[in-house]
Amino acid sequence: MKKPASNTPEANFGVTLDPLFSDHQSNFEIDGRVSDRGSASLPFDLSSRPRSELVTPSIAALALGVAKETLGVWRCTKRYPLRYVKIGRRVRYKVEDLLNFIESRAV
Repeated sequence: MKKPASNTPEANFGVTLDPLFSDHQSNFEIDGRVSDRGSASLPFDLSSRPRSELVTPSIAALALGVAKETLGVWRCTKRYPLRYVKIGRRVRYKVEDLLNFIESRAV
């Protein structure tokens, strides 16, 4: 069995991280579909989800092709008019708002 590199979380803690929360992974698997961040299209297709569904910032970031932390900066600075929902301390995005945001950015 191959030993993990010493600088990876797997080597330090003996656990394998979920690809959704790992920045060193280039592919993500959601609902049985693998999506590559480097592809020309958006990394995650939202069109098959109900428009009223609330999704996590991780899913929203995948759909927009940005880092989850970038969404946090956008919320804090109000850089873009991307609507979000606060439920207690949790942040969620409506699929409809994400699709509208993507459409509004078309040139």
